[in-house]
Amino acid sequence: MRDIKEKIEELDERVKAYSEEAEDDTVHLKVSNFLPDEQEIREIIDNLEDGTRYLPLHRGVVVVVECEDAGTGDLDTFRESVKKELIPRLYYLDRDMKRLTRIGLIMLAIGAVIMGVSTFLATMTFTASYVIDQILVITSWVFIWTSVEKIFFERRDVMYHKRLIQRLYFAIYSNPQRGSERSTLRD
Repeated sequence: MRDIKEKIEELDERVKAYSEEAEDDTVHLKVSNFLPDEQEIREIIDNLEDGTRYLPLHRGVVVVVECEDAGTGDLDTFRESVKKELIPRLYYLDRDMKRLTRIGLIMLAIGAVIMGVSTFLATMTFTASYVIDQILVITSWVFIWTSVEKIFFERRDVMYHKRLIQRLYFAIYSNPQRGSERSTLRD
């Protein structure tokens, strides 16, 4: 039986061979026609998101669209249909980012106020002040941590998703049968 080190080396060789033949910035998409309905467009965008999720964000994407029925519509119409459906997604991602920022700042303010009350109670010398102080300290840290989570972690995920969608909006769409039709920032 081969040991684990040999198996890992074999796997590394396979990954290296794959990386040499893979097209890193290209996503292949098969569609039935260039005039899909809204539901098909949503599924296409979901497939494009999945296909580009692991590609570096700093590079553009080329979407190679292979159409089974090339007689219906054209690549420009297809690209504009995709872009039209991406706009609402970007809008809702912007709203999510604003919502997360607002909730995070409110939670931070509540945590800071509770921490201030806790500090004030720490100076008092009645019997239950220590217990109340500790409860308030724990509560304030829960609010503060929730704020940090919303602002720094959840917003980051939404921002990453927004950048993925923006990259799809500005992607280059091409058709092997008809050549490439570029989408530029001026579109």
